[in-house]
Amino acid sequence: MGSVLGATHMIVGATVSKKVSYKIEGYLLAFLSHFFLDAIPHYELSVWLNYVLALLAGIFLIMLAWHRRDKRILIAAFLGAFPDINWILTWSASLDRVHSMFHSSLKPPPIFLGIELFIIIASGVFLLQESPHKV
Repeated sequence: MGSVLGATHMIVGATVSKKVSYKIEGYLLAFLSHFFLDAIPHYELSVWLNYVLALLAGIFLIMLAWHRRDKRILIAAFLGAFPDINWILTWSASLDRVHSMFHSSLKPPPIFLGIELFIIIASGVFLLQESPHKV
């Protein structure tokens, strides 16, 4: 089981965090964005495809963080993906239960894959824009 959302969670988490003035609130929103995104019906792609897409998103985020000298991008990306990381490594059964409660089980129409791709691209574009505030 897996989905393109691994990459989406990372990029959206980093974007949400960068658009908030304060680090702690940004990190919290990056983490909470995971549950919001999981509540949206989405396709489950193969684990390997999910890993490849997450790796590509990770490379993009590492390059951006290095270029901007901003580790906040990587911390927020990690927090955005953390519930899935926990699901794979099973660090916290409690977090797993909460994560499962939010995860949609509905079968989406094919257009949802395009919507998810749009979310990734739009978030990446927003992330590429310079943040107006440095905290």
